[in-house]
Amino acid sequence: MSVTPLNCLLNSFIFFLQPHSVGSSPNLEVTFYFKSIILIFLVDLKSKYKNSYKINLSFYMETKKSFNHLMRVLHRHIGFFILGFIVIYAISGIALIFRDSDFLKYEKKIKVTLPTDTKSSDIGSSLKIRDFKILETQGDVIYFKDGSFNTSTGEAEYTTKELIFPINKLVSLHKIPSKNPLHWFSLAIGILLFFMAVSSFWMFTTRSKQFRKGMYTALAGIVFAVILLLLI
Repeated sequence: MSVTPLNCLLNSFIFFLQPHSVGSSPNLEVTFYFKSIILIFLVDLKSKYKNSYKINLSFYMETKKSFNHLMRVLHRHIGFFILGFIVIYAISGIALIFRDSDFLKYEKKIKVTLPTDTKSSDIGSSLKIRDFKILETQGDVIYFKDGSFNTSTGEAEYTTKELIFPINKLVSLHKIPSKNPLHWFSLAIGILLFFMAVSSFWMFTTRSKQFRKGMYTALAGIVFAVILLLLI
């Protein structure tokens, strides 16, 4: 049986009104008679309204939302919502770490035509090749790493390495520039990720052991992050 304020009150009345030894005095008999009537009424009242009181009490507790409860609810639902995006940013982040290698890449031959008056110093920027360096020049042909440029015809042929599908799409989303209208989407995901980090401090009450352990863990993570930044 659940303990509620109504049960405590009714039990107190019932205990008080329980008949004890009845003497021969008429006054005691009348008192016992009225006590018995009230006792029957209270027992019936208790059995009749016990369940409805419990329902109203649970409804009151459910509708009473605290700030901590709101933060936990938002943390849970936002975490489920951005789960797929976290996976995308995790995979694309790993791919970007190895962008200076051939990991998850394939060779792609490209042939474009540039203006014949393109200066040798502008070839790299025109072809969007990083660390462009001319290796040698033979007649009208300028050779560079993995390609060449013909100054008379303006034809440039070179080999580049592209990420395989769908990693290339994930990295493009990760590196989306501000001029792209979809950058608002990436900005929103970044804000939600920041909220997930901050709202984790409301997962437990400040007086609980879990919260204190969580603070130590968070402090250790912050120190590790600072050390990592200093090493770069």
